[in-house]
Amino acid sequence: MSTKRKISPSGTSRALKQTKLIFGKKMAIPLDHQPQHTMAIKRNKTTEIGEGSKSGDDIRAIVLDKFDSDDKNSSADLMPKSGGTVTYASMASKAAEQDKKQMSPTQSPSPSNSKTFIITDRVGDIFDAPDGAVIIHACNCMGSWAAGIAAAFKQRYPKAFAKYALHCKQNTPNSLWGTALLIPPMETKGPRHYVGCLFTSRRYGRGKDSPAQILAKTGPAMEDLVEMMRKPTAKDTITEIRICQINSGLFSVPWEKSKAIIEELEIGDGDLPKEIIVYTQPTG
Repeated sequence: MSTKRKISPSGTSRALKQTKLIFGKKMAIPLDHQPQHTMAIKRNKTTEIGEGSKSGDDIRAIVLDKFDSDDKNSSADLMPKSGGTVTYASMASKAAEQDKKQMSPTQSPSPSNSKTFIITDRVGDIFDAPDGAVIIHACNCMGSWAAGIAAAFKQRYPKAFAKYALHCKQNTPNSLWGTALLIPPMETKGPRHYVGCLFTSRRYGRGKDSPAQILAKTGPAMEDLVEMMRKPTAKDTITEIRICQINSGLFSVPWEKSKAIIEELEIGDGDLPKEIIVYTQPTG
């Protein structure tokens, strides 16, 4: 007569409680990712443990091993593979390449498509220029070229100075402020140059405008001069554009601030030279 080994009620209860705790932890996994065999174990967890059954500690170890094995298998199914190995670096690289392909051309403008002036710095004589060059400087609106580089313009281009002085006499300082005057070649001797006058300060000396006011008028004055250079009578004969470090002398404005304004100026497509050459006097 065979005898069956029975587990005491207290032992059975303890084993079942341990099993329930384990199942309670694992039931937090979403249902669609749970291995099917775990559901079967849960349904039968209240049945009587028969002959050859393990103790509560053994049951817990078996179930934990099974869950660990299933979790590894499930995770492996969900993780991307490349030759059996996850390659997150290659995935990121491919994603970056796709993003580049989807970028529109406007996100990475080519320098050749730029519609702003190219600023080139050069040391030398600004007046030593070929015929058709535009020589630009900043002026007051009072008709005076008495000091600084303006005095050099007056000496070099006396007829241009006379036209500038008359222009100031016929207009008020406030009406000229922030505008420009393009004087065509007027001298009978020497190279034939255009003179570009930028009215960035209403007065001079102690009466000059503040640096902030001068900078505020530099952009509009430069735009006005560009429009004048575009006129048919001028654009076909202009060969290059030269400028001194405007506003930085007697107007006491740092050149870099005026330069930044010129660099932002849009000039459109191809009817004027795209380069502005900035001249400074050699030192020493």
